[in-house]
Amino acid sequence: YVWDSPWGVGRPGWHIECSAMSHHLFGEELSIHTGGVDLQFPHHNNEIAQCQAYMCGCSDAKGGRGEENVPPPLNTVLQEAATPNTSSFKWGQVWMHTGHLNIEGLKMSKSLKNFITIRQFLNDFAGDELRMYCLLHHYASKLDFTNNGLLQARSVLNKFKELRDKVL
Repeated sequence: YVWDSPWGVGRPGWHIECSAMSHHLFGEELSIHTGGVDLQFPHHNNEIAQCQAYMCGCSDAKGGRGEENVPPPLNTVLQEAATPNTSSFKWGQVWMHTGHLNIEGLKMSKSLKNFITIRQFLNDFAGDELRMYCLLHHYASKLDFTNNGLLQARSVLNKFKELRDKVL
């Protein structure tokens, strides 16, 4: 859902909802945060800014900074979050942004109805073949899901199995 606002159409609570849920579920420190490459900016940047400001004592809830209770500028918070060892608190130690899974050249999406279920997949391929298919691609690059690619993964997996059988 989106709402009209003076700044344009958007999802005004989206970033703060994710920050609040993450904090509620995982506490003050988050080791790994993941998401698609499309969430890197502005969504994850907003989460970092909000959590850094809250956790570093920049809000009323944590006592504020100095007598004026003014948080540091956003660019300072983002710079501290992106630079190791510059802040006593760093929310989200590792940020991993995955590439999209494409089917027939389009981003896989329930709304486009261009997806395959695991049950459907397992009618033609084994779970190990899917694992090999994923291992053959870098996590941050887009993955074009094709039958030929899966057959190639099957072939690579079979070569590993043949090697295992020769060695053992």
